[in-house]
Amino acid sequence: MSDLDAFERLLVNRTEKAVEYGFLWIKVLKRLKRPHKYVEIQRSLNPRPHLATLHATLLMMRKMGLVKRQKEGHNSVYSITEKGEKVLQRAINHLRKQMRMILDFS
Repeated sequence: MSDLDAFERLLVNRTEKAVEYGFLWIKVLKRLKRPHKYVEIQRSLNPRPHLATLHATLLMMRKMGLVKRQKEGHNSVYSITEKGEKVLQRAINHLRKQMRMILDFS
């Protein structure tokens, strides 16, 4: 990336972060097809997101009705909702379409 100027590097970095964040949402929703404890979610993702990032993601997903949280003793167990299933399927279909376009373009 040394041949990029500062503005181009900024655009590339922002694009990479946006893609990573979108993939994080997809990976979390997919993981929650079966209920998981918070720490299990974080450990199962690769690359492993920062705890604050995962916490904010799960909080936003709960507020949107994509996941639900249940208390089991001292643990929170998360699972995907019906709405979350629909959003996940739509995201996967969109990603497949975009990847076909990218791969056919080259």
